[in-house]
Amino acid sequence: MGKPSPPPGRFNRFLKDAVEYCFQFAKGPDWQFFPEQCLSPARWDAKDRERRKKLAHNYERVNAPSGQGRKRVQAGPDMVRPSTLLHLEPDFTPNPVKHPARFPLALPKFFINLMTVPGQLVIDPFAGTNTTGLAAEQLGRRWLTIELDPKYASVVPSRFEAGR
Repeated sequence: MGKPSPPPGRFNRFLKDAVEYCFQFAKGPDWQFFPEQCLSPARWDAKDRERRKKLAHNYERVNAPSGQGRKRVQAGPDMVRPSTLLHLEPDFTPNPVKHPARFPLALPKFFINLMTVPGQLVIDPFAGTNTTGLAAEQLGRRWLTIELDPKYASVVPSRFEAGR
């Protein structure tokens, strides 16, 4: 995940840490992957759209009375798979328990969509204020979260009531 406004590096001679890695763990080598659930609109620029319109595979042959002999079908995909770099804004919602490592709701939503289908179980063993559980609930997944610190877990009911 790319951080749009990362904190300063640990030392003056280092750059800011603008990338945070996300890992997925599975019990075996046969893990699930559903990128079609995470498609986003393609962003072709005008010049590229015009170039694609002229490509032969974007036309199909037709016997038209006008004598044109072909019909335009599509100049490229309207929806594309996501990038390996996610650009998300930090979570600026109220933080009454001062959790130091909160992330935006869009982050677990992306990975839940990418790795599960509705009805499946999502597990977060380090739940914090339960952002992953809230995302799973909103996406129709079952969820199980674990949090050691009761201070962080205390805000979970209010987060679910607010839906954020």
